Amino acid sequence: MFALTSVKVADRQRGFPAYFRVLNTNVDGKQKSMFAFTSIKGIGRRFANIVCKKADVDMNKRTGELSAAELENMMTVVASPRQFRIPDWFLNRKKDCRYSQVVSNALGMKLGDNLERLKKRRAKLMFVSKYDPSSYFGSELILVHRQSLHLPANYSHADSGHCRQPQKETNFCNLSSIINDVSNKGWSLDSLTAGFRSEQLTEPLVERVILSLKEPIDSKKALTFFHWCSQTKHFEHGLRSYCFIVHVLVRSSLLIDARALLESAVSKYTERVASKHASIVEVLLGTYEAVFPGHRVFDLLLQVYLKKRMVNEAFDACRYLGDHGLDANIIIFNTMLHVSQRSDQNNLAWKIFEYMFVRRIYPNQTTIEVMIDVMLKEWVLPKLVSVLDRIRGSRCAPDIIVNTTLAFRIIEEDRAEEAITLLKRMLQRNMMFDDIAYSLIVASYCKLCKLDLALQSKDEMINKGCNLNSYVFTCLIGFYSEEERIEEAVQMMDEMASIELKPYDETYNHLIIGLSRNGWTNQCLRYSEKMLKVDFCPVLALAMR
Repeated sequence: MFALTSVKVADRQRGFPAYFRVLNTNVDGKQKSMFAFTSIKGIGRRFANIVCKKADVDMNKRTGELSAAELENMMTVVASPRQFRIPDWFLNRKKDCRYSQVVSNALGMKLGDNLERLKKRRAKLMFVSKYDPSSYFGSELILVHRQSLHLPANYSHADSGHCRQPQKETNFCNLSSIINDVSNKGWSLDSLTAGFRSEQLTEPLVERVILSLKEPIDSKKALTFFHWCSQTKHFEHGLRSYCFIVHVLVRSSLLIDARALLESAVSKYTERVASKHASIVEVLLGTYEAVFPGHRVFDLLLQVYLKKRMVNEAFDACRYLGDHGLDANIIIFNTMLHVSQRSDQNNLAWKIFEYMFVRRIYPNQTTIEVMIDVMLKEWVLPKLVSVLDRIRGSRCAPDIIVNTTLAFRIIEEDRAEEAITLLKRMLQRNMMFDDIAYSLIVASYCKLCKLDLALQSKDEMINKGCNLNSYVFTCLIGFYSEEERIEEAVQMMDEMASIELKPYDETYNHLIIGLSRNGWTNQCLRYSEKMLKVDFCPVLALAMR
């Protein structure tokens, strides 16, 4: 909800403030309400008009005459316009993950995010094809993107390392006439043999021919030429030639042929590619701008990897594309998870699931079902259910269990800071209950030995209306025992008893180990007896260390 800031009175000659601040903006109190609110970034006349109508505010009133309740109603409408049946086409953010109206400082932040995203994707509108000069856009558009990216004025397409220009040779001058002659003769294998009989096939020559036939109407000719080179001339195509022909076929929607060639390239070059050479996804992305076939080509590559059960290669390619602003869709991620689960690569499945959150691609029902199968294979589902029972006291939905398991694994891998970031993101997306998230945040800060932040998170948990639980106290008792602050650990145990929380075996064991290390033998025996009374077994071997 947007909040109104303090009202600053300039004069009261007419009984209302001359101006006041709303959404970090000075609003003129002497103007009529509809026109005054247009001074706020992101609010225009038409939107201000409909906001006044939805909030039942008289548009003939001066803004300074509005009551606090009327101002609050208007800000409520601005914050949640769709709840008041304002059409989606009225809003200024239509291409985000959801329709919304962004105003004030948030609008500037969104524009900044868009610019950063444009930088990451290397500004596709600027990096137009280097292979076809006729496809260049106007210089004004390129200048706009150059200024947005703070590039030097003499920056040229050749400066980009994103893809390389094919090496030019002297025998390209009559290439167009050869292609025309072969086309006139029907573009058969015999006509190709006759037309190129005097040409020595090289990688640059093959690439040039394929690119000259990149239009959808000529794509089958390009495919015929590609096969003619390998079958008749016994020419061994390089990885770049494979990528060019795949781009041409995908652009023409010949996906079956493109998939077959990609499978051939993956089988041929995956094992052969060394660390000093570019991988298939790198070459495929580097040659993308020569044809612009659309992002389907990258989905096709990932599908080929997954069909061959090459999940690691698919995940590496997915991360490489993500680093260049080309994220896979949820279907690809679900397929990767499914193949990982069927291949017993459970650790890889959790890495993929975590990466989905990093890229803000959130799981759906299919994702949750696959991850539940992974948990069953690992025999960790009963353990996590018991942890959630200690925190919440009731059974949780499968998505809550899976999300909690991911955070719990990250904490156990000594990546507590990443776990805290993930938990806060889950809270913002309402993907986890507050008490579970704050309990795990307390555990993370205890793992990082940041007691002040752990206690602060505990207080925030109380302020949110969440009840304290045995898991939070166990984490704090474990921290105090590890730091040999036994008196505070015993105090925590007494506090648990005072609010009628039941300790479990791990709670007792943390305390007994701390007591034994500091020579509190009598207290150690007393808590050991308490454990035995509730059918828990004390870990005496650890206590003797």
